[in-house]
Amino acid sequence: MSKSVGKNISKLRKLAGFNSLGQLSKASCVSVATLSRIEKDIQKPLPETLEKLAPLLNVSYEHLMSLAGYLPVDNSEDTSSKSPLSFEIEKVLREENITFEGVLLDNDDKDDVIEFIKVALRAIRKRKSMQKKESITFDDNQNK
Repeated sequence: MSKSVGKNISKLRKLAGFNSLGQLSKASCVSVATLSRIEKDIQKPLPETLEKLAPLLNVSYEHLMSLAGYLPVDNSEDTSSKSPLSFEIEKVLREENITFEGVLLDNDDKDDVIEFIKVALRAIRKRKSMQKKESITFDDNQNK
């Protein structure tokens, strides 16, 4: 079993808008206990379980089967050094049936989310740049 299958499934669950195991359990008909053991890497998910989870987690059944070690990892796509969870956020948001907190996003919602992410990233980059400048100034003052 892949060492990180549980962590990957946990990340996918959260990205798909399922904030709790209970929410995913209800939607998938997989028990909370089973989901918990899978996410903690205590139990290897069965193919039948992965088949139930894949559409809810917005990934292919084959992708989950690869994560769980049932199928070889497909390196035919240019994934270079990216992890299985590396992706272009905008590309994912443009796909059909994307939900957030259990609510289906329409195209206007998706546009708003993308714009919000862009604004947030600009603010984060600006803050990091300012912190870096302050750090350099602080270091220069100490050397005097």
